[in-house]
Amino acid sequence: MTLVRGRLALLGRLRWVLLAVAALLVGVLVGALSVMQERAHQSRQEAAAGQQMSLPVTVEGQAKLRAQNVVNIAAPIEGTLRLEPVEVGAEVHSGQLLAVIENSELTAEVQKLQEDLRRAEARVQDLEAQLASARLEASRAEAQLLQAQSEYEEVRKEAQRQRRLYQEGATPRLVYEEAQRKLEVEQKQYDAVRQAAQFAQERVRVVQQRLDLARKARQEAQAALEEALQDSAAAEVHSPVDGILVAIARGSGEEVSPAMEWLFQIAVDLRRMEAVLELPPDQVSRVRPGMPAVVRVAEVPDSPFNGSVKRVNGSEVVVEFINPSPAVLPGATAFVTIRLR
Repeated sequence: MTLVRGRLALLGRLRWVLLAVAALLVGVLVGALSVMQERAHQSRQEAAAGQQMSLPVTVEGQAKLRAQNVVNIAAPIEGTLRLEPVEVGAEVHSGQLLAVIENSELTAEVQKLQEDLRRAEARVQDLEAQLASARLEASRAEAQLLQAQSEYEEVRKEAQRQRRLYQEGATPRLVYEEAQRKLEVEQKQYDAVRQAAQFAQERVRVVQQRLDLARKARQEAQAALEEALQDSAAAEVHSPVDGILVAIARGSGEEVSPAMEWLFQIAVDLRRMEAVLELPPDQVSRVRPGMPAVVRVAEVPDSPFNGSVKRVNGSEVVVEFINPSPAVLPGATAFVTIRLR
């Protein structure tokens, strides 16, 4: 019994020893793994640092200059563009004619309205002549009516006097009848003259009415023509500002329309410029807005301009800078250096 108990105690001590040894081995293994991980991390850091040291600190490329502040001029109507003698890069002033847009429909409409106005003018002139003639005729008819009325009154009074005398037996029957016959003749003549005068007045009224309508039609034709001429004037493209013409979207003889984004572009502030360059993917991926840049232009080779990256759009990088030289114009070529760190 005592022997069995001794063996059990020995087995218990061996178990604790084995557990201690296992714990020690686990600790050693964990420590070894930590050391290995630390060494691997240091190796990666050293490799990244080496790679970083091997990357260039700048990227360079050829760029095209453009103004930051540009006024877009759209085509006012559809038609065929006829450019004035002005070229890209030229100075333009406010109100300067840049182009004319020919529209066959508008031209035909103007010609039709001009013909309508010409006919309306001729109609008014004809009716004015007719009215002057009608008024003259009415004036003559009125004078004849006054004379006929005066003669009729004399004959009528004489006929009335002869009637009284005949009734009183103071005049022969033949004299009385002759006076009545003259009254009837004079009455007919007077009625005819009066009707002619009334007709002359009615003609004046009708011609005047027609003239009023013709003048209204002429006024409407004039208004329609003026509106068409305004549309025609809108076909002229003028510069709204002083500046440098930097782009023309179409050439002479080509079709344009208001649907186009712009027809002309004019730079109005040449101090604020941009340099636009294309970079390969491995370089553009390292460029960020705000990075410093240097812009060199052939026109002023001894005076580089300091700038900064404004934006990155795909492979396109835009560098903004202040241009102090009037010799540097939009469209010029520049060499740009961007500092990456």
